[in-house]
Amino acid sequence: MHTSHSWLRLRRVLLGLGLIAGLVGVTPPLHADGDFVINAIYSRNVDGVIRIDADVRYNLTPVLRDALHNGVDLVIEMEVRVERVRWWVNEDVASLVQRYRLGYYSLSRLYVVQNLNTGVQSTYPSLGSALYALGAVRDFPLMDAALLLPGEEYRAGMRTRLAVDQLPLPLRVRGYVAREWRPESEWYEWPLP
Repeated sequence: MHTSHSWLRLRRVLLGLGLIAGLVGVTPPLHADGDFVINAIYSRNVDGVIRIDADVRYNLTPVLRDALHNGVDLVIEMEVRVERVRWWVNEDVASLVQRYRLGYYSLSRLYVVQNLNTGVQSTYPSLGSALYALGAVRDFPLMDAALLLPGEEYRAGMRTRLAVDQLPLPLRVRGYVAREWRPESEWYEWPLP
C-alpha cells in the first residue's frame, strides 16, 4: 500500500513537472540522432549592423560521437545568405560561412569549441554543454545595414551542416556516401528588418 501511494505521489510530481516544462517552453527532443535543427532566429539593426540570435539544436549520430571521442575533430558550418526579393529571381546581396571546430581531449575529458573565423575557443565539461553553446548563437554580426535599400524586401536564410570536406581523408569517403556522417539542417528563412 505504501509503495502504491509513493508511486502515485511521484507520478503527480512528474506530471506537474511535465506541465511546467510545457508552460516554459521546454520540450523533449522531437528529432532523431544526427539531426541539426534551427529552432529560431531573430534579427535586429544595432548601430547600422544587422545582428542575429539563433537557437540551433545539434544532435550527433552515434558514429560521429564515436569519431569525436576517438580524436576526430568535427567542423560544423553555419551558412547564412541574404537576398533581395524580386518578382522574377531573387538577387544575392550577401553570404557568409562561419566555421566551428568541435574537439575532445580525452586526457582532460574536456570538449573544445573553436570559432575558426576568429580563433576564439571555449572548453566544456560535457558534450551536451558544448553542443548547447555551439547552438546558442548570440549577437552575430550578419551585415552592414546600409546594404539594404529602403523600400525593398529582403530575406535571409541560414543552415548548418557538418563540413565533410574537413574530415580526415579515410572518413571523408564515408561522409560523402553515408547520411550518418553528414548531418545538416534545413534552410531556415526569415524577413530582415
